[in-house]
Amino acid sequence: MKINALPSFNLDLLNMLNVISGDKSYREYHKDIYGRFNSIISPTIKEKVAEYAKSQQTAFLSQTPALHIASLPDFNYRDLNEMLDNNTIISFIKELKRVGMFEYYQFHIFPLLNSRCRALNEFLSSQAVKGTENVYICAFAAPHITRLNDGVDIMLDYKLTDEAVLKAVTSDE
Repeated sequence: MKINALPSFNLDLLNMLNVISGDKSYREYHKDIYGRFNSIISPTIKEKVAEYAKSQQTAFLSQTPALHIASLPDFNYRDLNEMLDNNTIISFIKELKRVGMFEYYQFHIFPLLNSRCRALNEFLSSQAVKGTENVYICAFAAPHITRLNDGVDIMLDYKLTDEAVLKAVTSDE
């Protein structure tokens, strides 16, 4: 089975929930993006995200919606808000658009992820790997490696080494 490493804007938008949740570990992992966007996201939206985190009893807010959207056909190419049913997350995504996150991602993050995906695809094609089909490379997934679609697909951070990606792809955990 051929493994396909590809960027996922939709998963990264969900990962931004973790970054903006206020959790110290996510702020540390993603200092630059937190610094760039935290101050311009409305206090009302940040308060809603904090309340959502409290209700979920975790700062890892992207996991549940990521698992949900990844189960839908062509999720990587669809409008994220059309796939969600949580008003807090929908409001958050709209706020990211309002503050320029979509444009920032397109011009600064996406080219970086595309380059990483090309290199990973080349590396993974030279390995005898089976099991995982799609490896969704995200800029804001750290520190998590998230298995999607019953482990067929995986979401991970672009900063992982080739060897760490290979280990994640071949692991049954």
